[in-house]
Amino acid sequence: MFGFEIMALAVAIFMLIVLLQLRHALARCFPALKARIIAAEPPKSVSDLYTQAHEELSAMGFEGPTWVLRDSQPAEAGYQPLCAVYRHRGAGGLAWLMPPISPAMPNRLLGYWTTKLKDGTLVTSQPFDPYFECIATPETPAQTIGGLTLAKQWKKHQTFRKKFTSEVDPASLDDEATVKQAGEDLNTQRETLLARGALWRDRNGVYRPRLWFALRMMWKLMRRPKPKESPAAVPASRLVILANTLERVRNAEPSQSTQMGLFGASVLLSVSIGAIVWDLRFAVILLAVVLFHELGHYLAMRAFGYRSVHMMALPLVGGVTIGYDANPDAAKKAWMSLMGPLPGIIVGWVLVVCMFTLNLEGDASGWLYTTAWVILLINYLNILPVLPLDGGHVVQSLLPPRWLNLQAAIIVVLCLTGALVSLAVGLYILAFLAGTQLLLVRSYGQTASAVRRLLSEGVPPVEHKRPVRLLKVFELLEDIAGPAKHAQQRINQAEHVLQALDTKPMSMGQRSVISVVYAGLLVVPLVVIAFTTILNWDAGVSEQEYASRMQQERQQRDALVKQAHAMTLEQLLNEVHSRWSNDQLPEPASNIAFVDTQARLGVRLTDDIKAVYRVANGVPGLGLVSLADVRRADRVPDLHLEDLVYEGKLNVNTGEYEDSQYHEILLERAKQWIYLGAADGGESLLFLDAEEKPAIPGYRFIDFYYESPQAYESIQAWLESRWVSDQWSQQQQIRYEEARRAKYQSLADVGIPDLLEQFERPSLVMRLLTQLPDWPKGADEAVISAAEERLAVSFPADLRALYQQHNGFPPINMLAVKETLHLAELPDSEYYDIKDQWQLIQSDGEEKSIVINKRRIADCTVIAGTLMPDAVPPELPVYPTLLWCPKLLQSDDGYVLLFQQRVYTSVTDYVRDMAAARTANGFQ
Repeated sequence: MFGFEIMALAVAIFMLIVLLQLRHALARCFPALKARIIAAEPPKSVSDLYTQAHEELSAMGFEGPTWVLRDSQPAEAGYQPLCAVYRHRGAGGLAWLMPPISPAMPNRLLGYWTTKLKDGTLVTSQPFDPYFECIATPETPAQTIGGLTLAKQWKKHQTFRKKFTSEVDPASLDDEATVKQAGEDLNTQRETLLARGALWRDRNGVYRPRLWFALRMMWKLMRRPKPKESPAAVPASRLVILANTLERVRNAEPSQSTQMGLFGASVLLSVSIGAIVWDLRFAVILLAVVLFHELGHYLAMRAFGYRSVHMMALPLVGGVTIGYDANPDAAKKAWMSLMGPLPGIIVGWVLVVCMFTLNLEGDASGWLYTTAWVILLINYLNILPVLPLDGGHVVQSLLPPRWLNLQAAIIVVLCLTGALVSLAVGLYILAFLAGTQLLLVRSYGQTASAVRRLLSEGVPPVEHKRPVRLLKVFELLEDIAGPAKHAQQRINQAEHVLQALDTKPMSMGQRSVISVVYAGLLVVPLVVIAFTTILNWDAGVSEQEYASRMQQERQQRDALVKQAHAMTLEQLLNEVHSRWSNDQLPEPASNIAFVDTQARLGVRLTDDIKAVYRVANGVPGLGLVSLADVRRADRVPDLHLEDLVYEGKLNVNTGEYEDSQYHEILLERAKQWIYLGAADGGESLLFLDAEEKPAIPGYRFIDFYYESPQAYESIQAWLESRWVSDQWSQQQQIRYEEARRAKYQSLADVGIPDLLEQFERPSLVMRLLTQLPDWPKGADEAVISAAEERLAVSFPADLRALYQQHNGFPPINMLAVKETLHLAELPDSEYYDIKDQWQLIQSDGEEKSIVINKRRIADCTVIAGTLMPDAVPPELPVYPTLLWCPKLLQSDDGYVLLFQQRVYTSVTDYVRDMAAARTANGFQ
């Protein structure tokens, strides 16, 4: 189960990453560009990178730089930085260099190489970025290349350029042609993509990628050469540029229809995967519950002014709503976190009330029950005060936003507690998520130091531009935590600092209201966790007892195994056969039968198989057929081994307990097995692997039980295993009956009210989780009298007392008074076949054999059973289990427990026996 949960989490994370990347790709704009040459200097934040590039390019014969500025139209539709253009007049190529925009390559200039040919072809090579490869046309071929140095990149570009026969156009190196490449040529490519259907124009006139083109860009991005991470630290000023670029990307939104399409795709994928793993109904209910939860977050985010808000469904896990808070407010964040679980919990309890007040039956009841259980479970789980759950964010919001050390300390306590409790109750994903939050504690400490320094030195006011404030924060973090080796991590940390400084704290009134609401919601999950943990602690003690009992049982089974080893084959056959059949064993097989069988099969039967058939030509009690019916598995009618395979293989186990091993057998290999019969009513198929080299070395006999196929060294080993199992089952039954009788005798003087207390009443939580019915209230005298009049009987005193205490009793299937009926009213069918031989359970617990024929109980009253609203045949409204028969035992009434062939002289004895049976299951 743990492996499945980790797999589900991995699938959800992978899908989230893919959907976010796809969303960013679909939000990308392709603006019209207008280029111009200007007099400029490289930005100070990246001047060192330009200086290094200038030296390398100069050594390679390039001239420059010429500074080209691209203007986007509209300006907000794209980010086109200042370009430094270098010319190689000998080879006729241009090098384009721009500041870095990706935290993955913070110390590498963004650039590309171009060569214009006389036939108009523009050849482009771009290192580590597939943009030009994605927008390539026949007139503008492009490739994505690697290369750690500019020299290596230029060499790869030259090799690519030589694939085209046309000569270099020398006029392409002048200023006018350079400006044309930077603007007009790119606009032409844009229009070509629009004509090809790769782009579309939104209502604001902005060109955006279509889905297939966005997927193509993602695929190219995944396959691009990966640069080695630079060991050099990233300067604070450069981090500011990268942070601003990330903010621009984060705030970019695709069109409304595109967002709806992405959301719909995530929903469809989640339902499909959920239907495969679970079933369609549960997958639909889970998705509806999750989306209702996320819709609460979504609407709250939109109401509170969050930017770039979007919602997605995630398979096997749930969903996520993402947005960016431009004006952080602690109270709004807390309410936003609460608006996910709060509506769901309210709706969940409404469904619970409906479930217990409406008399829904059949599929409607199943839908309501599953929905109520799932919606309460998911939303109460999210209330727990553990990050990254909603409850953890509420607790974080309740704390003063600038007290980061306090936040870190509380997060440690909550996450450790949450992880330990989650492990105790089996919530492994939650334990994993809680544990991962502990990795952020060091970052919290560094962030807290930066906040303290800023507060003491003077916080740059909000009115200042964001780059100014970011630069101050990056410089402080560099002083506190050292130079930034990982740009993305340092940017996240800086944004956390600004958020702590800018978050509007709660007022005392807001904190009080939110605390009361959260505490009220938190009560239920804490009580359930405490209850479950206590049960698990109790289970821990029981687990020790269980281990001791298992060891004792192992010793007892080992003793039986020794007895089985000492028995002859004939003894084993007779004893195991007699356990399952009253018939005599058939006569031994003749020598001619052996010869004919081996000739027909084309194999030699193993000696142990021959030994069995020399005792009896077939063993009906074990399902072994006669030699005349033994044949190859692929020749047996109605035996479809294809139905037993998984991915073309049959799964078979060998050994027991910790020595058990798992083997995979190819279907074609299994078809060569020899079919010997079918045991246990056809549920176990018996095969012999008679090939020279068996599929499982050392194992020739296969008992293919559908739930757990097992291979044995020989049929002798299989017979010994069957004998041990039969003997063990008999011993267990004897122990059970002894424990049941002892418990029955200990309850000899206990009346109906106290006997009913022996059964544990299901709590509201258990009724919700397992759909167990509650104990009904007692029936009043009018209801009992009406039933007596309808049945034309008078109930005995103890039966009447039972009805007065509970009008029906679910633990023992007692029907309500109005549901009782005469057995004669039910159809004469196999549903309640009456036997002649019965065991009378006397008041002292002793048993006595009696004979009761069917005619004597024809007029008995059904007082216990299972209601069958959808019964087949429809005339069977009740599946009867207990009958009350007046004067069945001479002058005494009798209570007949069908199918178990037990008879009681009073309903009190029946309840006493059921109470004894309940506790005897553990041989107490």
